[in-house]
Amino acid sequence: MPQRMSVWWIRGLLAALFALGGEVILWPDPLTYGALDWLLHGLGYVALSAIALDGLARYRLRDLFGVLVLAGAFGLAAGLLFSVRSAQIDRAFSLVTLALGAYTLVGLAALILFLALISGAVGRLTLAGSGLIGLTWGVWVRWGPYDSTLTVLLIGAAIGLGLIALLRFLIRQLDAPPAVLRLNLLEWLMVIATLAGILALGWSQQAYDSIELVISVVLVGYCWMILWFQKPERGFMLLDVCLPVKPLALRPVVLAAGLLLVGGIIGYSLPFDADGQQRDVLIAVLTTFGLVWLPTVSLVIGVRSYRQQARQRKL
Repeated sequence: MPQRMSVWWIRGLLAALFALGGEVILWPDPLTYGALDWLLHGLGYVALSAIALDGLARYRLRDLFGVLVLAGAFGLAAGLLFSVRSAQIDRAFSLVTLALGAYTLVGLAALILFLALISGAVGRLTLAGSGLIGLTWGVWVRWGPYDSTLTVLLIGAAIGLGLIALLRFLIRQLDAPPAVLRLNLLEWLMVIATLAGILALGWSQQAYDSIELVISVVLVGYCWMILWFQKPERGFMLLDVCLPVKPLALRPVVLAAGLLLVGGIIGYSLPFDADGQQRDVLIAVLTTFGLVWLPTVSLVIGVRSYRQQARQRKL
């Protein structure tokens, strides 16, 4: 298989993880999508995954804070492109709770699981995270704004997990350095044109609030500035231990998928009162996370930079 095609398969793997989180875990009522909606969402997730992997390689990300910033950029873009808009959803909820909160957490989980899958390191933390995500997913879909039956929920998850398994199988022999994940000029033009087309179509349908659009673009630019500022020139980065793609044991992967599904069943079946309080708790958690993570990361990276400069002056 030509190397550039293999690279697109690996981008497809991350896109499938993004889509599983954005369309099944968050459940923005995908049963209402038409064929064009599915096409645009699919192309959009592939384009965002290509940019995310370029960021992982280009900015030599090596810790959770860098990955969180990258996930935040994804969350802002995905929240703008894919989240459902209606008169009942105000700007603050769409931007803070959904984009900076829910989609950012989905992006963070997808990136961590992606790194685990290609490095062959599906361990206890991955298993625990799968169960927790499944539990939260079940509660959210059962009591959130878009209810669904448990059967439909599990079918959607099974389709997403099957696609992820297929893509992981296709990249099992990818022997390439992290640098191949960086987009070339033609690929940049392709992904930018794809995202611009989706945005333009949404704008023509009056799906976007102009102020929300401006704020989202500014915050994405701020996230990218953080990634650029904290880029190390040399040394370890996360992709060094992931590429070439490592062999993956079947048992922990099946167990992680099973924990996700079982967690979803348990969360969906919990005997909550039908007064919406559990939904309010989840929304409060997402909103708090959306408000807190970016200032916290900015502070941590700023302190790190100050300490590094102080050490260099002493030397």
